[in-house]
Amino acid sequence: KIKSMNIRLNIKKEILNHLSHEVRTPLQGVKSCIDLLIKHCNEYSNSEQLLRIVNRVNSSVKGYVIILIIY
Repeated sequence: KIKSMNIRLNIKKEILNHLSHEVRTPLQGVKSCIDLLIKHCNEYSNSEQLLRIVNRVNSSVKGYVIILIIY
């Protein structure tokens, strides 16, 4: 019974580690691209506003994923 629980916990841990990498890495890439676009889109103020919204949403999603993985 304990051995079975340990096996399930290890499987869960492996899945969460994989999920963590597969989700956080692309989100960080998106954030980096958005940061670059914000820095270089001074001519288009509307575009900058939209990129800031996307950036904020990306940060929120990343935060939720981290909370999900931790708990």
